[in-house]
Amino acid sequence: VRYRELVEWQIDQGVDFLVPCGSTGEAATLSTEEHVRVVAICAEQAGGRVPVVAGAGGNDTAKAIALSRSVVESGATHVMLRAIEPQTIARAMLWLANHEFADSVLLSDTIEQVGRQTD
Repeated sequence: VRYRELVEWQIDQGVDFLVPCGSTGEAATLSTEEHVRVVAICAEQAGGRVPVVAGAGGNDTAKAIALSRSVVESGATHVMLRAIEPQTIARAMLWLANHEFADSVLLSDTIEQVGRQTD
């Protein structure tokens, strides 16, 4: 109930979009099922009034694709990916992973890749 109230409050305050399970850390503490449920509740409560940009991603491309498909099926209008850390993967492999993702998840709009956060 409180989460739905938070979503409603944010919409009432005029947000342009909602970002459940974004890149601020909460997604890392959730199981896949919990992650998808958080997105589904947000999308249901938003009811199409604002876009829902679900965080999905990680260092495993196959898991990121599966999670992204699940959040889109649960109501997300967009997917936000956390970039694979470039120091752990060759540039060519990063390019291939991103293109594999883009080819595998069908969205009508954009796929945004969020870079590494800094202080």
